[in-house]
Amino acid sequence: MFSGNVTSGITFRYNFVFAAIASIVIVLLTAFVYQVVQRAMIDELQGQIAEEVTLMERIYNDEGLDAFAKIGFLSDPRNIASTNLFGLFDDNGNRLAGNLKLPPEEPGWTRKSFEGLYPEPNGTYLINSKMISDGKTVAVGRSLRPVTNVLSVLLTTIFATAATATIIRMLISYSISRQTFSKLEAMTGTLERVAGGDLDARVDAGKGSEQLDKAGRLINQHLNHLKHVVESNTNTINAIAHDLRSPLNRVSILLDDALAADEASVITAKLGDAQAEIENLTEIFDTTLRISRLRASAGREGFSVISLGELVTEIGEIFAPVAEDHGDTLIVEPPPGAPLTVLADTRMIRQMLVNLIENATNHCPRGVTITLRARATQSGGAVLEVCDTGPGIPANQRLAVLEPFERLDRSRSTPGTGLGLALVAAIAERHGATIELDDNNPGLVVRVAFPPAGKDGKLTNL
Repeated sequence: MFSGNVTSGITFRYNFVFAAIASIVIVLLTAFVYQVVQRAMIDELQGQIAEEVTLMERIYNDEGLDAFAKIGFLSDPRNIASTNLFGLFDDNGNRLAGNLKLPPEEPGWTRKSFEGLYPEPNGTYLINSKMISDGKTVAVGRSLRPVTNVLSVLLTTIFATAATATIIRMLISYSISRQTFSKLEAMTGTLERVAGGDLDARVDAGKGSEQLDKAGRLINQHLNHLKHVVESNTNTINAIAHDLRSPLNRVSILLDDALAADEASVITAKLGDAQAEIENLTEIFDTTLRISRLRASAGREGFSVISLGELVTEIGEIFAPVAEDHGDTLIVEPPPGAPLTVLADTRMIRQMLVNLIENATNHCPRGVTITLRARATQSGGAVLEVCDTGPGIPANQRLAVLEPFERLDRSRSTPGTGLGLALVAAIAERHGATIELDDNNPGLVVRVAFPPAGKDGKLTNL
């Protein structure tokens, strides 16, 4: 079973790291914003205090000390709001008006904390003092509590928002990781079932574009191929056990006859026949192994871009005299126009054509016409066709003859192993091509279709 847990997924770990980095960035940004907002509020407060100092100085210069006595909330310290401080002092530091008991030690801007002011609350104040005419000093202050309250709310809001966003992100990451973990666990379970012998087990892959869905579909494709290979090998083994029993029995009988014979010529003939049977068996085993390797392999070693027109012409020149000696006619129809190319193994395609031609000459009566054709399709693909005018193959048996050791009843009396078309089918499958057996009216058409080139210019039979 898949080892791990939801939090061990890479998605969760990445989001955890991202959350840590985001937290550091938020702290740095918060410190910057805090300084900017604090500076802006202090500057605004200083501007207000400076305006009040100027106003108080103007009142004193225009109307004197009596003007402050006329302003009730300035003459009685208890009427001054605790967020505001004001004081008018003589040259000896005695308070003449306001709720500030003592003048600042130095003129200018100062910060001072107070307790016991009337009314509450108290705290730290920003004070500006200035010496005016007659040696008097005027001082105005404002509480910094509104500034600290706003900054406190700002910090609380920022950190609460960041914490909420982090929690939401981690929950989303956990959910995504849980889904990913469930899919990986399901994939592992499917592979374990396949390893246990259940070749029909498949991954429940969705149709989406997520990487795991794509991986699931790819796994299913490979599992389909694996099932096909296993079933093909099983059928091949069963066919070998069934169809090779007669040749082995013949070899055994020939050897027994050779041992029982008295004449040297008879012994030599029997041993020669046994050797021929053994060579035929060796050829069958070699071909069977080659078919199995072709169906099991998936690489493209030895593949190159080849011209089907040139290959068809070459095969035609070689086998036309052979067909003529057999009393048959071989016609070659190379593709017209531009060269017709596919990505393929030249030796395999040559073997495919040779098998199809020999299949036609061996299983058709003398005098047939065999046509070897290569052409392009409207979709951009390529097609190889080998046609004959022989008896053909019934429609209900055309798929069967593509399997190893499958032969028609009428072919039992002709030379062959029943592997020719099976090898052709394996070569086609190895190239990503499709093979079709069709009626030639009369005769048989074997059609091998290669897929068209992809949009990127690469051939899609890879």
